[in-house]
Amino acid sequence: MTTSALRRVVDATAAWRRTYGDAIGASPAAVLARAIDDFRAARGTVDAEHVRDPAPLVRRRQPPFRRLVVIESPYAGDVDANTAYARACVADSIARGEAPIASHLLLTQPGILRDDVPAERRRGIGAGHAWIDVADVVALYVDRGMSRGMEEAVGYAAAAGVRVERRTLPVRPAECPIGPVSSPLPK
Repeated sequence: MTTSALRRVVDATAAWRRTYGDAIGASPAAVLARAIDDFRAARGTVDAEHVRDPAPLVRRRQPPFRRLVVIESPYAGDVDANTAYARACVADSIARGEAPIASHLLLTQPGILRDDVPAERRRGIGAGHAWIDVADVVALYVDRGMSRGMEEAVGYAAAAGVRVERRTLPVRPAECPIGPVSSPLPK
Protein backbone atom coordinates (compact mmCIF):
# COMPACT_ATOMS: atom_id res chain seq x y z
CA MET A 1 0.00 0.00 0.00
CA THR A 2 1.40 3.38 -0.93
CA THR A 3 1.75 6.21 1.55
CA SER A 4 -1.07 8.15 -0.11
CA ALA A 5 -3.36 5.11 -0.03
CA LEU A 6 -2.56 4.54 3.64
CA ARG A 7 -3.24 8.23 4.34
CA ARG A 8 -6.65 7.91 2.65
CA VAL A 9 -7.47 4.89 4.84
CA VAL A 10 -6.36 6.75 7.97
CA ASP A 11 -8.39 9.84 6.99
CA ALA A 12 -11.47 7.71 6.26
CA THR A 13 -11.13 5.94 9.61
CA ALA A 14 -10.83 9.21 11.50
CA ALA A 15 -13.81 10.68 9.61
CA TRP A 16 -15.93 7.62 10.33
CA ARG A 17 -15.03 7.80 14.02
CA ARG A 18 -15.88 11.52 14.19
CA THR A 19 -19.19 11.00 12.40
CA TYR A 20 -20.43 7.91 14.17
CA GLY A 21 -18.37 7.33 17.29
CA ASP A 22 -18.07 10.74 18.90
CA ALA A 23 -21.40 12.14 17.73
CA ILE A 24 -23.50 9.39 19.25
CA GLY A 25 -21.78 8.70 22.55
CA ALA A 26 -23.47 5.31 22.52
CA SER A 27 -22.50 1.69 22.42
CA PRO A 28 -20.55 0.27 19.47
CA ALA A 29 -23.69 -1.62 18.45
CA ALA A 30 -25.61 1.66 18.22
CA VAL A 31 -22.79 3.21 16.20
CA LEU A 32 -22.83 0.31 13.75
CA ALA A 33 -26.62 0.40 13.52
CA ARG A 34 -26.49 4.12 12.66
CA ALA A 35 -23.83 3.47 10.01
CA ILE A 36 -26.02 0.78 8.44
CA ASP A 37 -29.04 3.13 8.48
CA ASP A 38 -26.99 5.84 6.79
CA PHE A 39 -25.79 3.32 4.20
CA ARG A 40 -29.37 2.27 3.49
CA ALA A 41 -30.45 5.88 3.07
CA ALA A 42 -27.53 6.75 0.82
CA ARG A 43 -27.53 3.68 -1.38
CA GLY A 44 -31.05 2.36 -1.11
CA THR A 45 -29.67 -1.08 -1.82
CA VAL A 46 -29.77 -2.82 1.54
CA ASP A 47 -32.91 -4.71 2.33
CA ALA A 48 -33.58 -4.84 6.08
CA GLU A 49 -34.60 -8.49 5.81
CA HIS A 50 -31.13 -9.42 4.59
CA VAL A 51 -29.10 -7.52 7.22
CA ARG A 52 -28.40 -9.32 10.45
CA ASP A 53 -28.83 -7.44 13.70
CA PRO A 54 -25.40 -5.86 14.35
CA ALA A 55 -25.71 -5.89 18.14
CA PRO A 56 -24.43 -9.47 18.64
CA LEU A 57 -21.55 -8.80 16.24
CA VAL A 58 -20.16 -5.84 18.17
CA ARG A 59 -18.87 -6.33 21.68
CA ARG A 60 -18.85 -3.53 24.18
CA ARG A 61 -15.57 -2.81 25.86
CA GLN A 62 -15.96 -4.59 29.15
CA PRO A 63 -14.17 -3.60 32.33
CA PRO A 64 -11.31 -3.50 32.97
CA PHE A 65 -10.26 -2.92 29.33
CA ARG A 66 -11.87 0.43 28.62
CA ARG A 67 -8.97 2.35 27.04
CA LEU A 68 -7.36 1.45 23.73
CA VAL A 69 -3.65 2.22 24.05
CA VAL A 70 -0.88 2.33 21.45
CA ILE A 71 2.41 1.35 23.07
CA GLU A 72 5.51 3.18 21.82
CA SER A 73 8.95 2.06 22.96
CA PRO A 74 12.35 1.75 21.26
CA TYR A 75 12.85 -1.21 18.92
CA ALA A 76 15.92 -0.72 16.69
CA GLY A 77 19.44 -0.99 18.06
CA ASP A 78 19.56 -3.64 20.78
CA VAL A 79 16.55 -5.50 19.37
CA ASP A 80 16.57 -8.35 21.91
CA ALA A 81 16.65 -6.03 24.94
CA ASN A 82 14.16 -3.62 23.35
CA THR A 83 11.78 -6.48 22.52
CA ALA A 84 11.90 -7.71 26.12
CA TYR A 85 11.34 -4.14 27.31
CA ALA A 86 8.36 -3.68 24.94
CA ARG A 87 6.81 -6.88 26.27
CA ALA A 88 7.17 -5.54 29.81
CA CYS A 89 5.49 -2.31 28.63
CA VAL A 90 2.55 -4.26 27.22
CA ALA A 91 2.25 -6.16 30.51
CA ASP A 92 2.30 -2.84 32.41
CA SER A 93 -0.47 -1.47 30.20
CA ILE A 94 -2.61 -4.57 30.75
CA ALA A 95 -2.01 -4.28 34.51
CA ARG A 96 -3.42 -0.73 34.25
CA GLY A 97 -6.65 -2.18 32.81
CA GLU A 98 -5.94 -1.10 29.24
CA ALA A 99 -6.15 -2.87 25.89
CA PRO A 100 -2.70 -2.23 24.36
CA ILE A 101 -1.27 -2.71 20.89
CA ALA A 102 2.47 -2.65 20.28
CA SER A 103 2.73 -2.72 16.50
CA HIS A 104 6.52 -2.89 16.61
CA LEU A 105 6.22 -6.25 18.42
CA LEU A 106 3.48 -7.58 16.18
CA LEU A 107 4.72 -6.48 12.77
CA THR A 108 8.38 -7.45 13.21
CA GLN A 109 7.69 -11.12 13.83
CA PRO A 110 9.31 -13.48 11.31
CA GLY A 111 7.50 -13.52 8.00
CA ILE A 112 5.71 -10.18 8.45
CA LEU A 113 7.98 -7.13 8.09
CA ARG A 114 11.73 -6.62 8.47
CA ASP A 115 12.71 -3.54 10.44
CA ASP A 116 16.12 -3.43 8.75
CA VAL A 117 14.56 -3.00 5.27
CA PRO A 118 13.65 0.72 4.93
CA ALA A 119 10.56 0.22 2.75
CA GLU A 120 9.16 -2.44 5.09
CA ARG A 121 9.99 -0.30 8.13
CA ARG A 122 8.00 2.61 6.63
CA ARG A 123 5.03 0.31 5.97
CA GLY A 124 5.18 -0.92 9.55
CA ILE A 125 5.32 2.62 10.92
CA GLY A 126 2.34 3.56 8.72
CA ALA A 127 0.36 0.58 9.98
CA GLY A 128 1.21 1.52 13.56
CA HIS A 129 0.08 5.10 12.95
CA ALA A 130 -3.28 3.84 11.66
CA TRP A 131 -3.91 2.38 15.13
CA ILE A 132 -3.33 5.81 16.68
CA ASP A 133 -6.46 7.11 14.95
CA VAL A 134 -8.65 4.71 16.91
CA ALA A 135 -6.69 4.81 20.19
CA ASP A 136 -7.66 6.65 23.34
CA VAL A 137 -4.01 7.16 24.35
CA VAL A 138 -0.48 6.78 22.97
CA ALA A 139 1.78 5.59 25.81
CA LEU A 140 5.46 6.48 25.42
CA TYR A 141 7.60 4.20 27.56
CA VAL A 142 10.85 6.11 27.97
CA ASP A 143 13.02 4.05 30.35
CA ARG A 144 15.24 3.19 27.36
CA GLY A 145 15.04 6.63 25.79
CA MET A 146 13.18 7.96 22.76
CA SER A 147 13.67 6.65 19.23
CA ARG A 148 12.97 8.46 15.96
CA GLY A 149 9.97 6.18 15.45
CA MET A 150 8.58 7.23 18.83
CA GLU A 151 9.08 10.89 17.96
CA GLU A 152 7.17 10.36 14.70
CA ALA A 153 4.34 8.73 16.65
CA VAL A 154 4.15 11.74 18.98
CA GLY A 155 3.80 14.05 15.98
CA TYR A 156 1.17 11.82 14.39
CA ALA A 157 -0.79 11.59 17.65
CA ALA A 158 -0.70 15.37 18.06
CA ALA A 159 -2.03 15.84 14.51
CA ALA A 160 -4.77 13.27 15.18
CA GLY A 161 -5.71 14.86 18.51
CA VAL A 162 -4.86 11.76 20.54
CA ARG A 163 -3.46 12.22 24.05
CA VAL A 164 0.15 11.16 24.65
CA GLU A 165 1.29 9.88 28.06
CA ARG A 166 4.94 9.60 29.06
CA ARG A 167 5.50 6.48 31.17
CA THR A 168 8.21 4.48 32.87
CA LEU A 169 8.02 0.95 34.18
CA PRO A 170 7.41 0.78 37.92
CA VAL A 171 10.73 -0.96 38.69
CA ARG A 172 14.20 0.39 39.30
CA PRO A 173 16.77 -0.36 36.60
CA ALA A 174 18.59 -2.88 38.83
CA GLU A 175 15.34 -4.87 39.21
CA CYS A 176 14.35 -4.72 35.55
CA PRO A 177 14.13 -8.25 34.14
CA ILE A 178 15.89 -7.18 30.95
CA GLY A 179 18.94 -5.75 32.66
CA PRO A 180 20.08 -2.17 33.03
CA VAL A 181 18.42 0.48 30.95
CA SER A 182 19.79 3.73 29.62
CA SER A 183 18.91 6.92 31.43
CA PRO A 184 15.49 8.25 30.54
CA LEU A 185 14.99 11.62 28.93
CA PRO A 186 14.65 14.54 31.34
CA LYS A 187 11.06 15.23 32.34
